[in-house]
Amino acid sequence: MCIVALIGLSACQTDDVIDNSRETTVQFSATLDGVLQSRAISDGSMVDELTFVVYDENGNEIPELRQPHVPVVGGTATVQTHVVKQHCYTFAFWAQNSACLAYSFSDDMRSLNVDYEGVRANDEGRDAFYAVVTDYAETPITGAFERDVTLYRPFAQLNFGTTAEDLEAANKVAPVTGTFVTINNGVYSNLNLFTGVASQPVAVEMVAGPLPGTILTVAGEDYEHISMSYLLVNDQQSQLTGIKMTTVMNRLNNDASYDVDVESLPVQRNYRTNVVGRLITRELDWQVIIDSSFSNETNYDPDADVWTDTDAIEEPIRNASGVYTITKASQLAWFQDNAPVDGSTIKLRKPFNMNNLTLRPLFCGAHDIIVEGNDNAIRNFTLTAEGSAGLFDADGLTVSNLTIDHATITATPDASGNAWAGVLAGKSNGSLTIEDCIVYGSTVTGV
Repeated sequence: MCIVALIGLSACQTDDVIDNSRETTVQFSATLDGVLQSRAISDGSMVDELTFVVYDENGNEIPELRQPHVPVVGGTATVQTHVVKQHCYTFAFWAQNSACLAYSFSDDMRSLNVDYEGVRANDEGRDAFYAVVTDYAETPITGAFERDVTLYRPFAQLNFGTTAEDLEAANKVAPVTGTFVTINNGVYSNLNLFTGVASQPVAVEMVAGPLPGTILTVAGEDYEHISMSYLLVNDQQSQLTGIKMTTVMNRLNNDASYDVDVESLPVQRNYRTNVVGRLITRELDWQVIIDSSFSNETNYDPDADVWTDTDAIEEPIRNASGVYTITKASQLAWFQDNAPVDGSTIKLRKPFNMNNLTLRPLFCGAHDIIVEGNDNAIRNFTLTAEGSAGLFDADGLTVSNLTIDHATITATPDASGNAWAGVLAGKSNGSLTIEDCIVYGSTVTGV
């Protein structure tokens, strides 16, 4: 995999030229997410090169600061450059295999094109990583610094796995020589390196490639990995539609094939979507499982506010209409010990990564609370409570447009032996309304 590090530097004053007396040095250690973890597939080990690019405050590249072909060793590359003090900069990174021809930069280095035409399926060399750092886009750099940056995959990975017995039975009829995938909608061919936005939808028709030859482990079960595709998708969970995975079989040199047709599948950047079951010799015996273990983090979510155990709990502001606007994970954690005013609305304005810390139920003792997720997420938390355990505990509760990702909920029995457990709510008091919410990667334990 080639690693390209794109670093955009925005000059706050475009009429200045670089003056050596005003220069300072900045250094980035760019690490590929999950590369040092050994996996059967997608371990990032083919990444060998990083490119570094700089943009001005208008998003234009500064060619003099571009550094292509920076070596990647052990999943990490170090990039150093000189910038002008009191100027603003944006830093972005892209990673891929140096021999991969599926990716190309635009002339202005603002975007990356992903070519699917004529590309062979099951090609691990298409794995790639990306990040953009905007901390200095509006705040001028005042001196030298060193910073670690983690690059994440901008792709979803779509996998098909069949049972060992199924592949063995198919090979007895005719050798399985490979697979390919076609997708009608939901895939994009252009990634804006400055903003991270995907555009230019494209139908995908990959050329048949040999089987990956690895074991696909999903939810603790092993499958023969027969198809793998890297697909550029939106940065939030979205849908692929019109998917067909074709298994190519050779019967006395007369090629035959077997198709698995799926109307739609959920996908997300830096996630695996796995279709597994008995896929070749028997129809419609499969299930879809979303696997977030593609990443050390649960997803590609650079905008999430991360809670640490050293953060002070912060009381959120409530306006005259009874609305709490939550922009920090520490503000959300405030509700563990402080119930909101009855009849209030809690609006989440960012995704929150609770960093695998332990929470207590929120809103205890409150009445008639509305939680508006606004398509944001609460990720990575553990919660244990006696009698009833769930993220929210209120008498009369409405939760809408919220994603819960990787929650571990445990209800321990109370004196009466009761232990209700649920991710959003354990025991429901009064009315409970849940609208357009998603829960995945979570564990619930109760009685």
